[in-house]
Amino acid sequence: MKAWAQFAPPGRFPLDLNNITLTSSAVAVLLFPYESRLSTLLIVRTSHDKDKHSGQISFPGGKADDSDKDLVQTALRELWEETGITLDESNLIGTLSSLAIPVSGFEVTPIVLYLDQLPEITLSEQEAESYHILSLQQLSDISHRKVMDMKRNENIILKDIPYIDLIEGTPLWGATAMILAELLEWIKAVEPLEVKKSEVRNQKSE
Repeated sequence: MKAWAQFAPPGRFPLDLNNITLTSSAVAVLLFPYESRLSTLLIVRTSHDKDKHSGQISFPGGKADDSDKDLVQTALRELWEETGITLDESNLIGTLSSLAIPVSGFEVTPIVLYLDQLPEITLSEQEAESYHILSLQQLSDISHRKVMDMKRNENIILKDIPYIDLIEGTPLWGATAMILAELLEWIKAVEPLEVKKSEVRNQKSE
């Protein structure tokens, strides 16, 4: 996916998935009007020693359960478990491209959902330490796009990692940034960004 390249760490592609078994997962990409701008919801994951993505910015989501009939249900269930937001398939717009994340062994499918108004959020302390509402206009602003070196442990430093600098103290990078890049490409022809649900649906179908 061309859009991913904007935030792909150096050497991220092409992927060699030989002998790698990926676990299906899904994230809920919410779209909703907030302060007259089309916006999305992100969380900062609670830090856990064994979680390779702990402390990072992400969309609500997680791995598929056997009880989920499909990945839409996975995204809806995880959204409720992590934020207390209850939606259903009537909120579904569509899906973005599935993205393999070899470091954690997941293949994540972004499920795009629209709601007219963001309800009250009740975070699960075990899953998320904070939430953030960002407008697509903010995310599109190239002045927030930067590059950094990231220390992953005592022996590994990732060089020249592209990220979005909008949440103080926590870079928005990796799979979440790549998904956002595809989302922005998906709706970039819609102007202004203050759109109604029907306009977003029309853009998807074109």
